[in-house]
Amino acid sequence: MNDGWHKFTNWMDHNRGILVSILITASTAAWLTACESVTASPTGSGVQVNWIQLGAEVDTFAARVTAAQADLRAQDALKSKFVEISSGLATSVLQGTFNPTQLITSLVTIAGVTGSAGLAFDNRRKNKVIKDLKNGGESA
Repeated sequence: MNDGWHKFTNWMDHNRGILVSILITASTAAWLTACESVTASPTGSGVQVNWIQLGAEVDTFAARVTAAQADLRAQDALKSKFVEISSGLATSVLQGTFNPTQLITSLVTIAGVTGSAGLAFDNRRKNKVIKDLKNGGESA
């Protein structure tokens, strides 16, 4: 029995360690190049994300945090403006220097501050509706 198949199987038997290492190396190389690393999305959506998608989610979250911080700063500025106006009125009443013109000026200032806060809120809401409609979603 000196046929080609017998020579081939003898060669494989003699070099089985090299063949196994070649198969393991090829399998590992295929796994490393074909299988993408994924993890569960931190948004809790149950979706698996890769590095690029995770980076995009982090950027989106960072933008939302920045917007939330700006909103909180605006609210705090509005509150401090009310406190400033109220303390100015209280001080003038306690010192006896209060006059009706000061009251009217304070009321106009308060109306301006609340009006601008209302406009800012309304514009943010409208921008969200427009963004949702552009993205194909529904908005309340």
